[in-house]
Amino acid sequence: MDTIATPITLMASKYAARNLLAAGVFANALPFASAHAAIFAVPGSSSTIQGAIVLAATGDTILVSPGTYPETINFLGKNLTLRSVGGATVTTIVAPGMTSVVIFGSGEGRGAIIDGFTITGGKPPAAFPYLGDGGGIFVRNSSPTISNNIVTGNVACNGGGIHVGLGSPVISGNTITANRADCSQLGPPTLNSGGGVSLEGNGGAAVVANNLITGNTAGSGSAIGMNGAGAPLIFDNTMTANTATDFNCLMSGGTIWSVNKSDADIVQNVIAKNNATCNGGVVLFVLSGTRGPALVNNTIALNGGSTSSGINAEGFDANSRVISNIVVGLPGSTAMSCTAVFASAPPIMRNNLVYASGGIAANGLCASQIGLNDNFSADPQFIAVAAGDYRLLPSSPAIDAGDGSDPLIPATDFAGAPRVQDGNGDGIAVIDIGAFEAPPRTGLVTPVPVGSPSLLIFLAALMATMAARMRKQRKP
Repeated sequence: MDTIATPITLMASKYAARNLLAAGVFANALPFASAHAAIFAVPGSSSTIQGAIVLAATGDTILVSPGTYPETINFLGKNLTLRSVGGATVTTIVAPGMTSVVIFGSGEGRGAIIDGFTITGGKPPAAFPYLGDGGGIFVRNSSPTISNNIVTGNVACNGGGIHVGLGSPVISGNTITANRADCSQLGPPTLNSGGGVSLEGNGGAAVVANNLITGNTAGSGSAIGMNGAGAPLIFDNTMTANTATDFNCLMSGGTIWSVNKSDADIVQNVIAKNNATCNGGVVLFVLSGTRGPALVNNTIALNGGSTSSGINAEGFDANSRVISNIVVGLPGSTAMSCTAVFASAPPIMRNNLVYASGGIAANGLCASQIGLNDNFSADPQFIAVAAGDYRLLPSSPAIDAGDGSDPLIPATDFAGAPRVQDGNGDGIAVIDIGAFEAPPRTGLVTPVPVGSPSLLIFLAALMATMAARMRKQRKP
């Protein structure tokens, strides 16, 4: 990709699993082809989608023509492909009443595929089997493949857009927007967890990759809420303009919220310009005896929050890894907060850029980590924050300053470029900090035109780059 304008334009070209880390996961999602598989058409074979599912068997494909279908869809345990002909913008499934729109609850596997629909209007009741969860898509004891859909305008207690309980689905290439985690149907208005996606179930290993998650609302986890989620992979997603309204800071908010046994791998996401009462970016409550989440090469920038703008770590988090992330707080805020209520040591922190203009880079147990293990505080120098472009300027101190040893490092960056390049032109290729890798340079110094008013700015940036280079050379 040559140019990047906004996270939304990035997502348009990122729906394919083009990364080695994701490739192995998505390969497992492909169903085995059957020599006798049938194709059903809607309308044609059936006037309704659910009618076609009743007719079809595992391995079959159902192709749905453009239109609006007022139905609740249940895959009935069949590993079949349900795909729209014209794509999600012209093919809509809308809940006909108080129900989830799409249900996977009978042990479906990765071969159960829903691809290319707008899924809207879901509002499940508190009664079994929904328990008020999963407005757009409800997954229970199943592991389907959910790809290339627009999940929007749904409400549920947990998982306004998508709820996963005790399953390992692949959720990829979707736009998950304008959903709400809200238990108002059970009594007084109560914002809950997982405005976009909620993940629960200690045995789960869900994959949430290459999605645009935007404009969702919850009390905590406005984009993704995890409560005993097992070991999910959250990779290459854009999360922006989500809102965590957590009254009295009881649940601590967060765009991503993780509590109990949720040993998530959170890799190379852009989490930017989300809103929150308490904590705007990522919230980690780590259960005693568990590893806790690993945050590797994410860009977490300019999120709201009175307690922390970027990362808030609480609980028994000494084994959690925070490696090569850019964490930028709003001006005057605290970028990273680490409490000592349960822990006596901070998370494992290496090669992070943690910064808040006019504010505090890190407080609590994490304050001592700034200046150690190649963690530092400096302006990351994004190309164009106003346009949602979080790539790095050539003078950024985050270039060639990351930790290349972590096992979660992917082969390509958020934009699909090779992950390790010589971005500062010193002849040594080192991974950059954050979600984006700067392109290679042939020389360290970029000429500044004579009389340029940017000369002083350039010299200051050059000094920051040289300092980053010195840090890299000091590594063993």
